[in-house]
Amino acid sequence: LRPLFLTWLMFTLAFVTSQSVFALFVKDVFQYDSFMTGMLFTGAGVIVAINQVVFLKRFWLKHFSESWLEIGMLAAIAVSGILAATKLLFLFYVSLVLNSIGQSVLRVVVTSQVAGKADPKMKGETLGILSSIMAASMATAPIIAGALFEFENILPFLVASAYLTAGLVIAIQYRRRLSTEPAV
Repeated sequence: LRPLFLTWLMFTLAFVTSQSVFALFVKDVFQYDSFMTGMLFTGAGVIVAINQVVFLKRFWLKHFSESWLEIGMLAAIAVSGILAATKLLFLFYVSLVLNSIGQSVLRVVVTSQVAGKADPKMKGETLGILSSIMAASMATAPIIAGALFEFENILPFLVASAYLTAGLVIAIQYRRRLSTEPAV
């Protein structure tokens, strides 16, 4: 479970880092007010909801393995951070769509993998560890994001992409190790 926990840590650090400065970024770069920022969050939330309710089982899980989804969605979210950092409005909107789709699928896939690989008597404990990792990220990432934003407003998005790239490397190495280990 350790590689899944590490991947989750990288994802949650990235997610909280970018979300912590999101409103500051869109105000600073695009001069969006609180209403427009709320509309962006609403749009992202609608994409997440539609993706999880309609497309998750009918498309994503039907056509792709959980392993592929984990790797693909980590990559998609990493790219979204880079797109946001360009400060180009069209690419920023593309980044919102990629991020919303990626995180909505990744949350389900990693949680499912952890629950599936956990000892049946310890499922609650392992899912609790995921929640604790998220809580730790929510306590630390905003401090880091704020400092990065003060230095340069695109840095939180680039650092989030770096976290996701680290998670991607962990996930790929874990998959390679699983494919070379003999079946028991």
